[in-house]
Amino acid sequence: MYASLIFSILKIILHLLQQVLAVTVRFIQKDAEEKKTSFNPIPYFRLFIGWMPDLSTLDPVFEDAIFQVLTALGTSFHSLQPLKVLAFSFVWLDLVSHRSFMPKLLSGNVQKDWPYFQRLLVDLFQFMEPLLRNAELGYPMRNIVLSAFPRNMRLPDPSTPNLKIDLLVDISQLPRILSEMDATLKTKKMKNDVDEYLKTRPQGTSFLSKLKQLLLSPSEAARARTRYNVPLMNSLVLYL
Repeated sequence: MYASLIFSILKIILHLLQQVLAVTVRFIQKDAEEKKTSFNPIPYFRLFIGWMPDLSTLDPVFEDAIFQVLTALGTSFHSLQPLKVLAFSFVWLDLVSHRSFMPKLLSGNVQKDWPYFQRLLVDLFQFMEPLLRNAELGYPMRNIVLSAFPRNMRLPDPSTPNLKIDLLVDISQLPRILSEMDATLKTKKMKNDVDEYLKTRPQGTSFLSKLKQLLLSPSEAARARTRYNVPLMNSLVLYL
């Protein structure tokens, strides 16, 4: 009876929290739009900083409630991403990397929690994309990402004599990809064609001609600053 009462109260509190966060997000967006360069994000930063430690330190027995709190905050931060509220950028970065948010979200359930932080990372990289195109910044950043590996994994020494990469145990393990890697293929209606081509390799198939979709139209290329449909290309490579 007592436990049921506690969970009922928690449910009400979580619902109110979502409403409060939604109102706060709308107010920040409106304030930033109206004040432009005179917008001051610090009061809102302090508001979130005051909330997060209390909201994310619930008893572990309330695991589902903690998840809902963190995802509610993640959804709010997604709505306040730099591409939408530019003047909130530095505050936003502080909030999404805060010790009361990011570590707790990443230490939770991989399938449930991580996609919310993945979305925030995408928000960040989409905002930084024009800067990342700069070769001086882009290649070091790319190298950092590509050289990352789990802390509990020991990488083979590439200078080892007679090293056979294809015989390593880890090389046979498929990587765990949390995102829907074939989503773009489905959007472009290419997934079924890819599957059919890989199964039968029919003569005279129109599939190869559809690969032209990997190239952008001149207008799209001008906006994206590349001739290639990078999301579609990534989706195709990962799927294959």
